[in-house]
Amino acid sequence: METLRRKRNDKVKLKEQIVETAMEAFTKLGIRCVRMDDIALSLSISKRTLYELFRDKENLLLEGLRMQQQQVNEAMIEVTTRTENVLEVLEFNL
Repeated sequence: METLRRKRNDKVKLKEQIVETAMEAFTKLGIRCVRMDDIALSLSISKRTLYELFRDKENLLLEGLRMQQQQVNEAMIEVTTRTENVLEVLEFNL
């Protein structure tokens, strides 16, 4: 049971690392210029591993956008619970 949980956690961490690396590359080089091969190579993983976790580059990009949106939502919740001043919330959005 513990081994299964550890494997699942490792898979989640790897997936997050792939998304983070891909999003940095997409931002720096542009989505069209980044190949799945480039991402796999930069993380020293096989393309097979990459494609087991993400169907294609579009799927990887969508997951990256979802994760970024989640981070923004969490930050907004933190700001809104930490302050009573609506101006601080508005400043956060700028």
